[in-house]
Amino acid sequence: MKKFLTSLLFVTLLLAMAFGCSASKKPETNVDNKPSATAPGTTESTVRKTVGLTEIAKKERKLANELEPQHKKISDLYTSFGQGKIDREKLNSQLSLIQPDIAKIKSESNDFNREYRLGTGFKDDPLYKDGLKYGKNLRSSAATMIRLATEGEYVKEQGKTKLQIKNLNDAELKTKYAETEKQYQVYLGKLNDALKKLGA
Repeated sequence: MKKFLTSLLFVTLLLAMAFGCSASKKPETNVDNKPSATAPGTTESTVRKTVGLTEIAKKERKLANELEPQHKKISDLYTSFGQGKIDREKLNSQLSLIQPDIAKIKSESNDFNREYRLGTGFKDDPLYKDGLKYGKNLRSSAATMIRLATEGEYVKEQGKTKLQIKNLNDAELKTKYAETEKQYQVYLGKLNDALKKLGA
């Protein structure tokens, strides 16, 4: 009986030691190890704030006001070129001076979009999809007016996957500019209608 009790006590001690070692190897639970509520690959500083149509309208009004004087310079240069008052070289050099200003305006828009985003409920609103979103097209059209003269037109040649640059002669340039200017005015009209309705 005494031997039995001794053996039982010994087995109990062994089990207690084994359990203790196993428990000590268990990883600790720490609130710091909990997954972040921020989406993977992002940080708190990159999470964009949600805004409504009013904020987008204010942004587009500001950028449109900055763009219009630059667009007028572009338009005046093409008018002078079309009337033979300046040659192609003069046109290109003067347009190149305007290009950094257009790039700056586009950069302002990109900076805004990195910090803010339009709430999903507004994306199907006619004031956005038929108006405010054309601010981007407006800026791209102004940049295209410069590029057509200084670089050329982007075209996709048969059998090639990448767009190629096609240099335009004077007649082609005048035609392409007229088409781009017409589209610019369409975008401007749609944008201004939305801005007016939103009081911007």
